Order: sequence, then structure tokens, then C-alpha cells
Amino acid sequence: MKYAVLLLSFSLLPLTVSAQQGTFWTTECYSTDEDILQEELFQKDGRWEHTHVAYEEENCQKAYLRFQQVSKARLAGQKLDLTHVETSYTPLSEEVAEALNSVAWCGISHWRQHEKQVVTGLVCGDYKAAQAGDMTYSIFKVSSLSKTVRVFLWGKATPALDGKSEATRFQDLNERPFYLIH
Repeated sequence: MKYAVLLLSFSLLPLTVSAQQGTFWTTECYSTDEDILQEELFQKDGRWEHTHVAYEEENCQKAYLRFQQVSKARLAGQKLDLTHVETSYTPLSEEVAEALNSVAWCGISHWRQHEKQVVTGLVCGDYKAAQAGDMTYSIFKVSSLSKTVRVFLWGKATPALDGKSEATRFQDLNERPFYLIH
């Protein structure tokens, strides 16, 4: 059963954090056309840190890059309004830092292993990082798979609904859930 495999695959990860420290959610490891990723979502006092961790292999053991977006969240019913605070990259190996330096990724040529670089508002290849204060209007859903596993889904953009205004708030939920095991 898929969820049994999921529970086993997460058994080595520190998935729960005490309420005093915040809440930590994570996705399963997954592949895209270009990367092998796992997402993390840490929530505390209205601050949401959404992180994509890129890995060298499919079992998500050796990470090489972290991409993080930090926002302030406002929840109302099933609505989720995010005010962007910061976007950053952190190279997790010397080779990745050197590669980013060689192309001056995001216009930055002083990348160092394990050193976060804030790229808020900068152009990084085909991606333009959000400006501080930019809004994303979304939706969310939290449900339980069992007494110990909770699932978090949030909205995704569509061609007609980009989430940049209340009128274009996301209405569809992302298919890739975040899990909280407690």
C-alpha cells in the first residue's frame, strides 16, 4: 500500500517538531523532467518557509541545492494569502557553488557551499524571483489519513488563475501532498 511505503520512507526523517518550535511538513521524494526533489514546509507564528531540496539520486539521500521561499501567511477559512518576504538559494556542495559562480546565477558570482544567497526580486535564468511584498492568493486543505498522519494540500496556478489577486485566487489543489506524521 502506498501510504505504508510512505511511512517507512519517512521513518528516518525528523518529521515532527513540537508546537513550540513550529510545524514541519514534507512531501515524498519525486522526479521532474530535470530534477529529483523533496519539498518541505515549515510553519511558525504565521511565517511559512517553503523549501525545494534537489538531490543527486532518486532515493533523496545526497542533496546538492536548496531553494527557499519565505512568506507571511494569513488564513481565513480555506483561503490562504501569502505575502512574500524572501527567496534564496543555498548550494550544498562545492561543485554546485562553482557551477553557480561560473554562470553568475541570479547575477551573483560569490556563491559558497552552505551559504544562503538571497535572490528576492532577481532574475535567475528563466525564473524571476518574487519581490518582497508580492502576494499569492491561494486555497488549502488539511485532512487526516490516520490518527498519526495528516495531509496538507495547497493551491496551484492554472492558465486563468495565477493567484496574483483575490479575483485570480487559485481554485485547484496541487496533487502533491505534504505529510505531517505525529
